[in-house]
Amino acid sequence: ASFHGVRPLIAYTCGLRPPPPPTGRLEGLRQELIRVELPPDEVVPLLAPVLGIPPEAGYRAVEADSRKLHEAIAAGALRYLLACAGDGAALAIVEDVHWCDDSTVETVAQMLRSGNPGLLVVSVSRDPAPPGFGAVETITLGPLDDESARELVRSLGPDMDDPTCAATLDRGDGVPLFLEELTK
Repeated sequence: ASFHGVRPLIAYTCGLRPPPPPTGRLEGLRQELIRVELPPDEVVPLLAPVLGIPPEAGYRAVEADSRKLHEAIAAGALRYLLACAGDGAALAIVEDVHWCDDSTVETVAQMLRSGNPGLLVVSVSRDPAPPGFGAVETITLGPLDDESARELVRSLGPDMDDPTCAATLDRGDGVPLFLEELTK
């Protein structure tokens, strides 16, 4: 699905948890757009489809072919995200970029190209940054050292016996995610 990574952010900032009926979601979206000083009549038809709100809930759908509609929705999503960031300092964290759909990756790339000097985008991925991200600073994280790995396992499993802890550390290979899952 397009904008899979953007959808939960918009839903969260609009207060749409758990998802209310479509008319409630539409009203939440309208109120959020007013809060970030975007014109609801222009932006609702672009973001409502991202949130799964059908036009029958009370807005007029954008009439365009699928490619033009996708471009318009992408522009609306970017406009919203930049409005949320504002003119001051803002931090956008994009986790698991390697799993993001192309629409989300392109939206993040456009945020990076927006020229907003106060915006810091931190993305996390197993793969190199997508080409559209431009010049980025890459920080490669290696496995945890033995002491840090042991501290992590002990903090997650304080009642774990020593042989099980040693086996978990051996199998986890210093990778925090593996250590967490093995400790569970």
